[in-house]
Amino acid sequence: GLSIAAQWSGPDRRYLGDPNRLRQMLSNLIGNAIKFTKQGSIRIEASELACAGQSATLEFAVIDSGIGIAKDKQDLLFQTFSQADSSTTRNYGGTGLGLSIVRTLARAMGGEVGVESKAGVGSRFWFRVQVGLTGTDSRCAGRIVAGAPRHHTGRCRADPAIDRSRSGDRGQPDQPGGDAGLARANGA
Repeated sequence: GLSIAAQWSGPDRRYLGDPNRLRQMLSNLIGNAIKFTKQGSIRIEASELACAGQSATLEFAVIDSGIGIAKDKQDLLFQTFSQADSSTTRNYGGTGLGLSIVRTLARAMGGEVGVESKAGVGSRFWFRVQVGLTGTDSRCAGRIVAGAPRHHTGRCRADPAIDRSRSGDRGQPDQPGGDAGLARANGA
């Protein structure tokens, strides 16, 4: 089987960002992880890397135990209509647009993308974006996360919902209010 888990590592605050772009980027990365991981695990992680003034840098990562990608093929991945090799299209389908869309949207949000992977072991695809702070969280003292912050973890079926145990949300996308944790992380 395949297990999917989601984790938010950061302060309990609201962010102002583009939820549609964030949802699209996460959907592309999670879709790829599911496609290339027949069994094992997929973990969706989100964290606040830095915060200064009225903005923060968030990182979202999708980690899988799938087929992985050889080092010499990784530079091709974020190019339009590109895949690791031609057998990928034959075996798994796809157009090679998903990761280039993630790169384009991350850059549009003042961020970047990357991958760490090892063939036969799995992959970690990530993107970073700049977001604003809202309400009572509209300012923060300049800081860069140095240690491991408090973690919220939740299991979900196929969507990245983030467990917010303090607010009562359980991260189950098919239950009322289940997307509240993700909305908090992506600015909705």
